[in-house]
Amino acid sequence: MKKKLYEIESNRYFKSVESFYAYCERFCKKHNIELTDWMESLEQFVNPINRCNSRDEHKDWEQPQKEICKIQPYEWQLFLQDSYNFIMEFDFTDEKSGHGYLYLIEYKR
Repeated sequence: MKKKLYEIESNRYFKSVESFYAYCERFCKKHNIELTDWMESLEQFVNPINRCNSRDEHKDWEQPQKEICKIQPYEWQLFLQDSYNFIMEFDFTDEKSGHGYLYLIEYKR
């Protein structure tokens, strides 16, 4: 099994998507992680330029791995088997507020 570099998770209610994103920046920094290594900005989270929704099994790689790339407004997942899993999503409960979820794990490669 690969050595885990770090693993963080947070699931909370927020008054706005902006407050959720700001919290995620602080939460990541507290754990010596830069959110911008995974996502450029709040604007990118809300309205991604390069959207994707794919699941691939790279059987042709030297070491076959599964990969997920889901980049949609308010819903991101970047996953590479035995390497990392980044999930950040915001579900609205009304027109401004809602629940935010952040999960990030990375393994030594």
